[in-house]
Amino acid sequence: MLLGPECGEASPILDQTQRPEIVAIVAFFVGRAFEQVKRRRNLGHFRTLVGRDRDAGIKIVFPSNRDAKPDGDMQLENAVSMSLAEGAAIARLIQALRDVRPTASIRLAESHDFADDGRPFISVGGPSVNRVSAQLIERFCPGFQVDNSLHTATFEAVSYSAAVRLKNLTRDFGFILSGHTEKGTRFAVIFGITPFGANIAARAYIGLKTLSHEHRRLVAGHRMLFITSADVDGYGLAVFSVSNIRVVGVQDLAGIADRPRATSAPD
Repeated sequence: MLLGPECGEASPILDQTQRPEIVAIVAFFVGRAFEQVKRRRNLGHFRTLVGRDRDAGIKIVFPSNRDAKPDGDMQLENAVSMSLAEGAAIARLIQALRDVRPTASIRLAESHDFADDGRPFISVGGPSVNRVSAQLIERFCPGFQVDNSLHTATFEAVSYSAAVRLKNLTRDFGFILSGHTEKGTRFAVIFGITPFGANIAARAYIGLKTLSHEHRRLVAGHRMLFITSADVDGYGLAVFSVSNIRVVGVQDLAGIADRPRATSAPD
């Protein structure tokens, strides 16, 4: 009972729980728990990607610069360099994966050494820097072209151009290719016209439920291509919020796996 020795007298314990600072602390933790639950619900497509096994592993494939390492310490096999924007994209994706599967094993793999072993993976970076991305894009988005010199991408007769002002990129496009390889391995490719686009695509992929109702197809396991865009400010590492990103195109790639292929997907 919460009554004191005298009938109707409030317990000191009840009085303590009504103190403003106690109420504020309880409200903080309840609010935090609610936000975590809400975030996990918004990441249903991540759960589809990782699978039902809470301890299952997933790989993040990053751009390979093995053939472009300078002399010195960068000769070390595990010392790599990459764009800040692509590094930020990988950090965002790892945090989202931790939200969905806190105990899952997350391994980094250089695209030069990657092999499809059946574990789901996310490939970060476009075809010019990531061999895995290039093969998957060629396989499931035949005809997709990125012209790095002109800062443009073309797919199915539609051209997407990054905006450049005074030698600074001010707007880029990010692309999310998601589905499964012919071996049945679930994957997502996160890339852009420039490295900024990879960061935009990573942020859009995390917030896709808010950005497009088509995210439900990803939850259902469809092969999809999402085309997003956002303004770039400075180095563009922390400014991308869902409110600044637009989904400008969605392609359902169902059936493309059955088309005659020029090259195989990663194996």
